[in-house]
Amino acid sequence: MGQRARHLLFPVLLAPALLVLTGCADLPPLDRSIDAAAKSAPYPELVATDRLLAGIEEPQVEASDDAELAARGDRLRARAAALRRRTSGG
Repeated sequence: MGQRARHLLFPVLLAPALLVLTGCADLPPLDRSIDAAAKSAPYPELVATDRLLAGIEEPQVEASDDAELAARGDRLRARAAALRRRTSGG
């Protein structure tokens, strides 16, 4: 049996074993973990995302932000290059 076939066979055999083991778990009933106040609470209102997003202001980008972002990018690239040199031993 080839290496690739072994790699494909392992998940196929593992999945049924995991399913059998999860069936053996002793889980507590879910209603025991919900208190009376939560059970009697009204169902939350479902709201369309358009309505939620209507209250959010568009971010304001200043002209100086471009220069600051470019400078930060340059610093990060220089830092990454220094780290690469340090880890490669050069």
